[in-house]
Amino acid sequence: MKYIITESRYNKLLENKANKLQLFQDLINDKLKYIKKYCDELDADYYPNDISFDSCDEVAFIENIRVSNMEYSTSTHHPYDESTKQTLITLHLIIEYDFMKYKSYDDVIWDIKQMLIKSTGLPIDIQYETSNLRSNPQW
Repeated sequence: MKYIITESRYNKLLENKANKLQLFQDLINDKLKYIKKYCDELDADYYPNDISFDSCDEVAFIENIRVSNMEYSTSTHHPYDESTKQTLITLHLIIEYDFMKYKSYDDVIWDIKQMLIKSTGLPIDIQYETSNLRSNPQW
C-alpha cells in the first residue's frame, strides 16, 4: 500500500500535539480543496471514486473546516486477544458554513475521513460540530 504523506508532515506527526493538530488541519484543508475543485469542474456523468455525489451538494456551503481537538484511544478488535490493540485517532472538527438552515455534512465528512485514512495509513475517526457564519437571523 502506498501512503501519500510528505516527510515534513510525517515529522510533525511525531512531534507535539500542536504540530499534530496543524498537520491534520493542513491535510483537511487539502482534502476540502480537492473536493471543491472536482465538484466545481465535474460534469453530471462523472465523479471520482473518492467523492460521493451527495458531497458535492454539501461542500458548496462549507466555508471552512477547523480541527479543534484530537484524542487518542486504544481499541481492541477482539476482546480476548491483546495483540490486536490499535490506537485510534479521533479528530474533533468544526464545520463553518454559510446557509440559511442546518444541513447535514455526513457525506463530506465520510469522504474526508476515507481520504485521510488512505493518505496517512492511520486509523482515524471524525466527530464534528457545525457553526453557521450567517449572522443575520432574518434570512
